[in-house]
Amino acid sequence: MAADPPAFAPVPGAAGRDGTGRDGTGRDGTGRDGTGRDGAERDSAERDSAERDSAERDSAERDSAERDSAGRDRADDIADAWRRELPGAPVESIGVITRIWWAAKAFGDERRRLLADLGVDVATLDLLSTLRRAGAPYRMSPGELADACMVTRGAITQRVERAAKSGLVERTTTGSGYHARAVTLTAAGNALLDRVVADLLAAEDRLIGHLSPERRGQLADLLRELLSGLDTAPSTGQVGD
Repeated sequence: MAADPPAFAPVPGAAGRDGTGRDGTGRDGTGRDGTGRDGAERDSAERDSAERDSAERDSAERDSAERDSAGRDRADDIADAWRRELPGAPVESIGVITRIWWAAKAFGDERRRLLADLGVDVATLDLLSTLRRAGAPYRMSPGELADACMVTRGAITQRVERAAKSGLVERTTTGSGYHARAVTLTAAGNALLDRVVADLLAAEDRLIGHLSPERRGQLADLLRELLSGLDTAPSTGQVGD
């Protein structure tokens, strides 16, 4: 009479399988693994995951290449320096605010230079432009002008005085009291604006000429969003004031 096989002896027909009935690959006799997926389904899932990882790496590499192609500037160097000197300090704002400051200075300097060539200063242009944008009859009170130009009443008085001496505006009184006084754009002031603003807009369009129309629109949208989130963001005023 043959002895019973040891409890650990292999069971005929089940070579290579563990006590769960799965072989060394983790599959049972049906070809499915412990998740209920067969080999083809598992392989397909692994391929999909690998493709997603590859696509993400490619996207990251493209983004990095685009940043590199744009080149670094001093704002990047400044951010890197503070990141090194003050580990943990938030330096991301440097890339935004520093560049905005530099751009504003470049725009302001160019506007002042152009206006000097055209024979008008920034403050006078702001005054005349504010009256013109108000629409016919191009008349506003000193208080309205001060609010629109975001300057004090005293500053507006000085601006109006200079413009009136040049015949660009005239002061009128429509009744009695301070609020009855008004400042009106003259024909000479209108003619100056027609000439100066057209030249100014053409020059400033050249300043952003390296940006495509699409990029200009994107930048305008981002700056609008930025300003909308600032509690003290001015809604009027001009670069170079």
